[in-house]
This record gives sequence, structure tokens and C-alpha cells, in this order.
Amino acid sequence: MAKRDLVAVPECDNEETGEHTCWSMKMQCNNKDHYIWITKYDEKEYIVEDSHGHNLVHPSKVYKTLSGAKRAAEATCDQQERLEFFTD
Repeated sequence: MAKRDLVAVPECDNEETGEHTCWSMKMQCNNKDHYIWITKYDEKEYIVEDSHGHNLVHPSKVYKTLSGAKRAAEATCDQQERLEFFTD
């Protein structure tokens, strides 16, 4: 399992508090970038998603911590790279 960086998406920060609410994790295949997203919807609700907002961990798994969501995003990246099927 490759270690991947999780990068905050500043355009999605909470306007009132400045807190991060969205992070991206990048993969590469054939010199093309692909992404998995983690979105924070509530204080303890992190979801691993594609760019369309579809939950990539079934059955519709919700994580209570960012670190748990990050582990799931890394596993999802590994699976997509193995299958060479990217949800972006």
C-alpha cells in the first residue's frame, strides 16, 4: 500500500471558521492525475468520495475521524490503481 499525501482544498474551507472541509488524494497512471476526495459534512462525518460526491466506500461508509477516512481513501486508491479503473 503506497503512502499518499492528503492535501486540503482551500476553496472548500468553511467561510465562517476557516476550517478545512475537503481534502484530495492524488494518484497517477500513464502520466495522468486521478483524485479521491474526503469531505467533512459534520463534526464527526467524513466521507470518501469521487468528484461527483458519490461515496466510494460501500455500503455508504461514514468515518468519524479524518485519519480513518484517509486510510479508506488510501485503500481505495490502491484498488483503483490495481484495476486501472479511476472514478475521479
